[in-house]
Amino acid sequence: MNGVSILDELKRSWAITLKDIKIYYLRPPALMFGILFPIALFFTFTVGRNISNNRLIPLLAAQTVFWASSSIGPVAIPMAEIFAFNQVAQVGSLPMKCC
Repeated sequence: MNGVSILDELKRSWAITLKDIKIYYLRPPALMFGILFPIALFFTFTVGRNISNNRLIPLLAAQTVFWASSSIGPVAIPMAEIFAFNQVAQVGSLPMKCC
């Protein structure tokens, strides 16, 4: 390998995970549609029905994945464009040498 230990790689991965959570997943649309909406739908369709836990857990997991993945797009795409624009602006402001 290139001298980087697995522990260092795990630390870096954890830092990126925390950054992504702060930037993308803790936004109001992602929280609303990723957590609250699936739970509300889950209770709407399951309260008062005699359904086994073997069917309830996959139902909640599927709704959470579906709504969370569909709600992160409108949050992540504009953020990615903002970051890309800032990088272009930074590169454009660097001193350039002609010829």
